Amino acid sequence: MNELSTKTYILVLKGGINIAISEEQKNKVSQVLNSKDSWTIEIDGNLISKGAINAVLSGELVDTAEKKARGMWQCKEKGHWNDRGTNKCAGCYF
Repeated sequence: MNELSTKTYILVLKGGINIAISEEQKNKVSQVLNSKDSWTIEIDGNLISKGAINAVLSGELVDTAEKKARGMWQCKEKGHWNDRGTNKCAGCYF
């Protein structure tokens, strides 16, 4: 399994930094956020303050939000994503 397929969550930090994390790392972040004793967490060799964490989101949610921010639209029929300015879904015609 490649590394990208194991990173299913996004750790959203202040300043607009997004870090892809695994479910195991998400669970560690959750423990730190719920702890009164821990103030930092190490993710891939980086020490992150829990005060710097805005959210932990699913990768799918972040991907959808980024596509919409770029002006893309999703076909209601088959779910294909299309570029801004296109009137017809390219995925439905091929």
